[in-house]
Amino acid sequence: MATSLRPRGAILASRFGRRIFAMFCLAALLPAVTVLVIGDRIASRQAEQASERVLRADAKDFAISVYSRLELAAAALASVPIDGTSGRNLAVYFDEVARLDGEDARPAASRLDPRSQRALRALPESVRLAVVPATQGAGRSIVLLRRLPGDGALLAATLKPDFLWGGPDDLRSYVRLCANDGAQRLFCGGAAAFPANGERTRTAEWQLFLKPTFGIGGWTFSAEGLAPQRPRAYTGLLLPVAIGVLLLAVLLSSMQIRRVLVPLDSLLHRIRAFGGVPVAASEVRGKDEFEMLSHTFEGMGARIGQQMEALRMLAMIDRQILAREPLESVIESVLSHVQRIAGATVAIVVVRDAGVECHGRSRNGGDTVVFRLGDMPDVKGDGDAAGDVCVPLQALPPGRLRDWFERCGDSHVRVLSIEHAASTPAPLWVFLGTALGADIVSGALASAGDLAERIAVALVFERHERRLVQQARLDSLTGLPNRLAAYEALGTHIAAAATSGTGFATAFLDLDRFKSINDGLGHAFGDDLLVEIARRIRGAVAAGVFVARLGGDEFFLILPDVTGQADATRAVQRLERAFDRPIVVGQREFQQRFSVGIAFHPADGADAATLIRAADMAMYRVKKAGGSGSAFFDAAMDTAAQERLQMENDLRTAIHERRIALYYQPRVDSRSGRVIGLEALVRWIEPDGRVIPPTEFIGLAEECGLIDELGALVMDEACRQLSIWKAMDLHPPRVGVNVSGHQLDSGALVPTLSATMARWAIEPGCVEIEVTETALVRDSESGSRQLEAVRALGVQVAIDDFGTGYSSLAYLTRLPSDTLKIDRAFVVDLARGDRAAEAVVRSIIGIARDLGKGVVAEGVESIEQVRALDGWGCHTIQGFIYARPLPAEAATRLLAEGGILRPSGPGTG
Repeated sequence: MATSLRPRGAILASRFGRRIFAMFCLAALLPAVTVLVIGDRIASRQAEQASERVLRADAKDFAISVYSRLELAAAALASVPIDGTSGRNLAVYFDEVARLDGEDARPAASRLDPRSQRALRALPESVRLAVVPATQGAGRSIVLLRRLPGDGALLAATLKPDFLWGGPDDLRSYVRLCANDGAQRLFCGGAAAFPANGERTRTAEWQLFLKPTFGIGGWTFSAEGLAPQRPRAYTGLLLPVAIGVLLLAVLLSSMQIRRVLVPLDSLLHRIRAFGGVPVAASEVRGKDEFEMLSHTFEGMGARIGQQMEALRMLAMIDRQILAREPLESVIESVLSHVQRIAGATVAIVVVRDAGVECHGRSRNGGDTVVFRLGDMPDVKGDGDAAGDVCVPLQALPPGRLRDWFERCGDSHVRVLSIEHAASTPAPLWVFLGTALGADIVSGALASAGDLAERIAVALVFERHERRLVQQARLDSLTGLPNRLAAYEALGTHIAAAATSGTGFATAFLDLDRFKSINDGLGHAFGDDLLVEIARRIRGAVAAGVFVARLGGDEFFLILPDVTGQADATRAVQRLERAFDRPIVVGQREFQQRFSVGIAFHPADGADAATLIRAADMAMYRVKKAGGSGSAFFDAAMDTAAQERLQMENDLRTAIHERRIALYYQPRVDSRSGRVIGLEALVRWIEPDGRVIPPTEFIGLAEECGLIDELGALVMDEACRQLSIWKAMDLHPPRVGVNVSGHQLDSGALVPTLSATMARWAIEPGCVEIEVTETALVRDSESGSRQLEAVRALGVQVAIDDFGTGYSSLAYLTRLPSDTLKIDRAFVVDLARGDRAAEAVVRSIIGIARDLGKGVVAEGVESIEQVRALDGWGCHTIQGFIYARPLPAEAATRLLAEGGILRPSGPGTG
């Protein structure tokens, strides 16, 4: 007699039991230890980060307090008279306030040694704070400087250390605070020392930026304190948790081994017996998962066969649904299978429409009949399953539905209500007639219900597809037909016109300045306004007029009875009158106007795309003229559009082939005649040598998205020319390069400028960026950020055409610029004796002088203008009076000959 595979008393006697026990222990201990270790590390890291944040905050607070005291001391020094004496007590702030005269003067009687006095006098005027050696002992003294008008003297005030750094009460006792100027130590205070028993310390720094206020580099402030102790809570938990987890693993593994190995032992004996190996009989006490599995194998086979057959039928019907076969074919397939599964003599499907009308399909034997019912009959009865009602035949009211069952001699009717159809607009019922009545088995009814569900799915698919087709042709916002529907409607009208021999008109309508509403009030508000506008348009036209929204704020109309310009004008006037009344959205009123382009079929286009394009071009002409009007298409518009497209392609080719040249117009100091600057002016050189001025292609480049590429080419060419002049040792003056407002918007200006100067090894001081005031006013915040970044590179900024952008003086004070260029319109008016222009020019010069900015007058053409500008303090002149824009070769010769120009023109003889 064979023995059992495993002694029943010892859970670790078998290899399988030992393996389960080892895996339980490993699975329990490894995560627990890992969690404890990770928790310990995370806690330590968080403590260190918190300590570093506290130290950085201490360093920052100390730096800010020092900066505040520096400002207080500077304000006190500003009140000191020129002779260095003061009526107010300065001893709180300074150890000494000494007057240091000019460079040639003798050292002043001061605690500062002569060498420190000479070093202080030699500092630039922008420096207001200096660090000098202390007069007594080691260390450094902090000296505040104040420049005195006149002979270059200055006041040097030595700050009291206790005032500047604070006394012991002002410093924290738990940290050591220090201040450094580069590598030299300025001050240390606070905690005197830290324990020397091996405890770690941590240091955090904070930079104090002093350049804008005191003209020197920043000071570094540091705070040093004890590093946090390593948490010990997790270490103490490690051993108890490990022991507890191990005990739990022993308990759970022993229970699981007993539960698994006993049934497994029995199953292995049965498998051996099935294979012919003699084994001893073993008892199976109770039922477990393995035993239940063995007892259900036989029943599963039969059920799987039935289910596979049902799935095959369902898959066939699903293929019909997915193949978009007609709903009638799906219903017929379902009825045929339902009859066979349920043993019904008659199977009827009734679908109720959105109203009360019902449509039915009856299958009797091999025939399918479609019939119509006035309403759904009352089918109340006692059901023996959810959604299943078995009613006597007499319970059905007399009518077409009852006739089908009486004809077959049925005594009962099964009514299946398909719950899935409740989510569709059309409720669905399946009627099954059978002589067995209530004796139909539940499995057959369930299969019949599954098949009937496919009819509901087919209904949903059909209605969803119809809805998608409809939505594909309707604008979701306004409910008007969309672009696709517009093309289809145009095709229909064109075909009808070809048959009847008549024409019709189309209108392309675009709202004026609608973008400003979206930008100012938000797109949600703009959408509400578009809905109201669509209603206004639809209500202003006749019933036969097709109205569509092509997208955005563009609408399209087909006017079937309009064949001439007079009729079209009247139709547009009706639309305009409809918009005379303000449009109210929420609590706001809008006086919305629009631009309309009109094209006729077949005169302006024989197909839909050509007609829409023609009407669009006519509308574009209205837009260019200022909007709020209408225009009819003519052939010249198409010619102009073709020419513009050709010019765009030619410009793109010219940029790629670098057929863009720069001319340089000098800026001259009117007092000496010396060239002190050049403005780079772009020219487009055609292959035949024709030179195209920027007025003809800059706007095109901005519209078609080539301005960034063109601007990068101009910047590269200017820097390349600067490098040539530098190699020729000509010491060229600063070159100004014009920048479009679109380049500011794109954000590519600063990276392009930086990369170009680096590629040609050009110093930032050799380049100046010129941007028009109008471009900055359009988006002052974004433009100012871009120009601040440009100036951070060391490149100067000039505001071109100044005075034409309608900017406020408050905006001007924040404008990141170095030079103001007076617009030529004001300079031209000076020659006519225009006193208003004279007042504006003098004001601009005065403002520039007071704000510390340079000023350039451009467009100067007469010596009288030069003299007037010179008398008002503007000595930088740019214009034909000195020179026209010069090619690079001519500009090179001018610089090589010394860069001196004399005025030539009216009044110079």
